[in-house]
Amino acid sequence: MNSIGPRPPVWPAIRRRALLLVLSILFLLYILGPVYWVFASSVMSEADVVTRPTQWIPEKPTLANFQGIFFYDDERVTYETRRAADPATGAFIPSAAQNLLPSLYNSLYVGLW
Repeated sequence: MNSIGPRPPVWPAIRRRALLLVLSILFLLYILGPVYWVFASSVMSEADVVTRPTQWIPEKPTLANFQGIFFYDDERVTYETRRAADPATGAFIPSAAQNLLPSLYNSLYVGLW
């Protein structure tokens, strides 16, 4: 006498797990895609960020954007000074660079408390 009974079919459980895995991967890409884009565009020049078709992998990564933020001089950025800096790559110090670090600190403070 077998008291266990018939085994449930295996295929519905496998399909359910496969569907759950695919949906989890899609959700993860949906969440991490913008985070990756922020990182990738932070190491690209402005010209590379705005090119079409979009470059998802930086061809020539650079830390010039970070230098512009952390080593900001009180240089006033206008259209003329920006164009004179480097018209080919668009490298320039953003005019709001002096406000970025205090803004990041405020966001970190509010986010942690």
